[in-house]
Amino acid sequence: MKKAFSRALAALLIIALLAGGGLVQSLAVTDAQWDAIWEEIDAKQSVVALTPGSDETQRNFAWQGGRNIPAPGGQFFGPMVHLSKNADMSGAVTFHGDIELNQGTGLVTNYVTVKSLEPGASYYYQCEDFSSGKSAVYSFKTAPANSPVKVVMFSDIHVKSDEEAGVDEKSSGRIWNDALEQALAREPDADLVLSAGDNANTGAPREYLGLYAPPALKSIPFAACMGNHDKKQFNLKYYMNNPNAHNALLGSLQGGDYWFRYNDVLFLVFDSTNGSAFDHYRFAREACKANGDAKWRVAMYHHDLHATLSPIKDPEGWAMQQIFDPILADFDMDAVFVGHNHRYIRTHVLSRGWVTRNVGDARQVVDPPGMVYFGNTSVVHVSGSDFPSLNPENAFCFTEPNVVTYNVISFEGGQLNVKACRVDDGRVIDEFTIIKSEGNMPKSAFLPRPSYVGIMFLSGIYALIAKTNDQKIMQENGMLPW
Repeated sequence: MKKAFSRALAALLIIALLAGGGLVQSLAVTDAQWDAIWEEIDAKQSVVALTPGSDETQRNFAWQGGRNIPAPGGQFFGPMVHLSKNADMSGAVTFHGDIELNQGTGLVTNYVTVKSLEPGASYYYQCEDFSSGKSAVYSFKTAPANSPVKVVMFSDIHVKSDEEAGVDEKSSGRIWNDALEQALAREPDADLVLSAGDNANTGAPREYLGLYAPPALKSIPFAACMGNHDKKQFNLKYYMNNPNAHNALLGSLQGGDYWFRYNDVLFLVFDSTNGSAFDHYRFAREACKANGDAKWRVAMYHHDLHATLSPIKDPEGWAMQQIFDPILADFDMDAVFVGHNHRYIRTHVLSRGWVTRNVGDARQVVDPPGMVYFGNTSVVHVSGSDFPSLNPENAFCFTEPNVVTYNVISFEGGQLNVKACRVDDGRVIDEFTIIKSEGNMPKSAFLPRPSYVGIMFLSGIYALIAKTNDQKIMQENGMLPW
């Protein structure tokens, strides 16, 4: 994907839009503006992240600052977010938060949650901590009450520094910015942006600065899950503030499962790099119990577990199927959004790893006996795996090389609609709708099947070994306080 449109091409796009075509306007951030954005972020080694709150009445914030410094007089000066309905910040309400020290970078991450947001309102905010002072004024809007929910989803963003590929964190961050801007220009009423993991390439701090650098992410909540590339280092959790984070017994040191609710939709975000079936099952039970009245349940995690049916070709994916397939079935997920293989795919209706309804060439399904999985391409590292196109579980697989796609996921009443779109020209390459009859509410299993108890035990041993190994690595690199 090109890093930016030329001025001539941008002009043509504007003309096409005015003429009634489906193309979007030129990119909002110019080269000079991106240079200035990156210069400031790089100098401060800090970027503001806006993430979903527990529900649509909340927003979470995270940003980096200096080490814990007492305010004059010795009183601790904690992180704050000032929130106002006025652009000049008059009448602002202040919300206080907590801090956590990243032993690897020596920087403190500031976490703040703002609450009691009103529907259909515009808000302005500033983040403040003692070492950095006040940020610039940013803004966001809340959706009208009981409105449909619309989500733009990417995967495998892979902000990175790769000398051979001729990109660094700044330029790959720009590629990500341009893709995001084009998607949001076409979907200006989107409520959220999702990422199904591998947000960074090596998990380095500068890669996450590039991930959160796009100005659009100061105005729309961004929810991401852990990918195998994010797990190469121990930094992702310091660059986001996830709501309802699960307190796992054998959780990852880099982050973990979390959930949030938007209107009638419950989003469950799993860390598929963590092999503890017991923790994932307990997380799903708690999230679904707390949101029993949600009409829709959707899951997101990184690995495309149904890329291949062969445990020989993909033993990791096959093993994780044994962990996640029973959970998703027991808690009646409607759809699952994944990444990892850098291909857009859509499966038939699946339950416990089996095709329960072959949709053929149909573009919708009514009251499916299971769930539909949707994958996506990469943003920066575009080439994809050949696995998905070989799998008979997949109803559709987009295999055109070097094309970046994103999904537009819409929930309205009894319909969940997913459109897969090309970033370059906005064309819809696939569209599918899941329809629920009136009164068809998701259900939850009372207990896991007896066979799953053994999986919990074996996967727990694996997760314990993995966590112990991670702790050892962090200690050797001075990233733990003990």
